[in-house]
Amino acid sequence: MAPYYRLFDDELRREILSADDVDGFFTDAPQPESALVGFLGTTLPAAARPQSFEDVELQVLDRSGQPMARYYIGAVDLTASAVADDASGATDVLASLGGYSLPYPGAREIWRRWASGVPVERGEWRSYRPDLHGSWLHVVQQSWFGAGRRAKRHSAAPRYLVDGADMPTIASFYCALGEAVNGAGGYFGSNPSALEDCLAAGGPGEARFELVWQNFAAAEQRIDEAELGYVLAVLRDAGVDLERRDAG
Repeated sequence: MAPYYRLFDDELRREILSADDVDGFFTDAPQPESALVGFLGTTLPAAARPQSFEDVELQVLDRSGQPMARYYIGAVDLTASAVADDASGATDVLASLGGYSLPYPGAREIWRRWASGVPVERGEWRSYRPDLHGSWLHVVQQSWFGAGRRAKRHSAAPRYLVDGADMPTIASFYCALGEAVNGAGGYFGSNPSALEDCLAAGGPGEARFELVWQNFAAAEQRIDEAELGYVLAVLRDAGVDLERRDAG
């Protein structure tokens, strides 16, 4: 099985270790500086500890071993290790990242899904719990820019449709909008500032478009009022023709 993660020394341009999984990096809440992250099933010999590195990035790999995303960590200390409890001969390593973690608890599972090589399906984000839609959005954003894509509209359709019935959170809106505009797994902003950048990226000569927001009232009832207000203001200021549709 190909590794999913790699610690890479950015200064020396060499791999420190690769691992099948990482535990304690994608978390529910910020971690203390003393927190340790587990790199499971690594390629590093068990005797190669402790070690310290000063200029490190954590890469998320696809099944061919190419980076889908890069997180710059900085200083990393490899503090302890143990041979994995199987016949692989791999080593599990504990590392201090100085408390660096990301508050996207579903990203660990979602990154593995994206690394599978099976194309993401339209609406797949809805199969995850609403509180994990932010994790899906994070993976979308990181992989989008990791692939060298620009934050802009990559289609020329005059009209896009999103459904407020699928939007329990503001992250759900951005998942739906990115997919509507740029296809399955597509990105089109993750906050009001990023949305504004996406809308402005085509320049003043780009044709405006219409956004049909079905079941708008359902989204309005669940999404935070201030967050929704920011989105509506950005769309209005960018000249998007917003049509709010509700049943009845």
